[in-house]
Amino acid sequence: MQLDLTAEDEAFRAQARDWLIHNRPAEPAPRDGQASRTYATDWLAKCAAAGWSGLAWPKDYGGHGLSPARLLIWYEEYARARAPSTLSRTQASLVPEK
Repeated sequence: MQLDLTAEDEAFRAQARDWLIHNRPAEPAPRDGQASRTYATDWLAKCAAAGWSGLAWPKDYGGHGLSPARLLIWYEEYARARAPSTLSRTQASLVPEK
């Protein structure tokens, strides 16, 4: 698939790359338990505070309404920066601890 990115898309890429490089956690995520959930929620809160959440959500619902190309750019840069995967940890935080 060939994407024709605009200069604005490339500026978005540079902004995302810069933020991720300078803000991703330096330490690896804990493997399990409350420490893992705390790590994930802290990282997601940091992303949200900087405006890097709700990227695909419609603007009417508080999101950014990014185009598919910009979402792809974000995910490419997220992977390139080796930012933490948090999905399973945040889902686990919805399950009450025993």
